Amino acid sequence: MPAGARVAGAQVVRVVIDTTYYRVEGRTRREWQASWTINGPRAGLSSTAIATTGWKVRWSPGPLTLTPAGCVASAPEVGVTIHYKMPHLVPAPETSSDDVREWRRYLESIWRHEEGHGIRALREGVEMRDSLNWMRAPTCVELQRRLSSSLGAVREKYNALQDAYDVRHKADHRLGNVVLPRTGLWVDTTFPDTLP
Repeated sequence: MPAGARVAGAQVVRVVIDTTYYRVEGRTRREWQASWTINGPRAGLSSTAIATTGWKVRWSPGPLTLTPAGCVASAPEVGVTIHYKMPHLVPAPETSSDDVREWRRYLESIWRHEEGHGIRALREGVEMRDSLNWMRAPTCVELQRRLSSSLGAVREKYNALQDAYDVRHKADHRLGNVVLPRTGLWVDTTFPDTLP
């Protein structure tokens, strides 16, 4: 096999995405806010969050195989699990259609932000897959060391990108937000999602 030639490896990143909803109810926007302040923490959210995204990226090189091109990961695997926790509004029958429409706009903004975290987790998985498929070393011990170092660096890079995404989003929404009236809830209508 020529030096640098690719062997069969991880062709896909296995992805599992699920969503858990917690109940938000009431007649007015202020009642909704009170409801999620109670029900969000019961669902595992911090007291200041209305929604969250959790993710795990796992990798395995599989068996390491010594070839004429060097040691390779012959059956690498990468998996990404993304879990969203989101509010589910159950409005009272007498809730105004304007309030429900405003809630939908607000929820769309929340989803847009949380999916940004999911996209970054997927990109982390793809970058790990590519490293597993292409990395070579003269010995399998050296390959294991290089993989651990390289994939650890990928993880750190994406942790920093996730944190920067949150910081940028919070800063940008202050410049052009729309507030859900009488509650102080913001809906960001101007945030440009610039992926890494």
